[in-house]
Amino acid sequence: VEKDPRCIKTIEENLNHVGIKDVVVVDYGLSHRKIDPGKQPQVTVIQADIFKALLHFNETKSRFGIIIADPPYGTDHARKILIKLAMYDILKNPFIVVIEHSEKDKLPDKEGNIILLRQYNYGATVLSVYLKESGHE
Repeated sequence: VEKDPRCIKTIEENLNHVGIKDVVVVDYGLSHRKIDPGKQPQVTVIQADIFKALLHFNETKSRFGIIIADPPYGTDHARKILIKLAMYDILKNPFIVVIEHSEKDKLPDKEGNIILLRQYNYGATVLSVYLKESGHE
């Protein structure tokens, strides 16, 4: 999910650079490219506000095994995304959540059944890796 069309273009270019050519960009359910109904794309990029998209995924019972989030720093979006992921039923079992954030944006060790596995610090940037808490199915 990405809101900015310029960033979507960069995502597509980066995916093409690593050999992923079958990319579909979807804007609130309207495909920018024709999708062959018999074939799933390798990657689907959704152009939307993240919080509207998370609500939509919950309402449509969409499930994900990997979530990688890189919200704007200093907005508290990283924490809010984690709260929504714990609140909504959109995570497969097992799942992994990776959130990039500023070292100033402090994220919890636990949110619902999502627990912090490890943090990687790169200067002022942190990657927080979360998994499902043991014992929750």
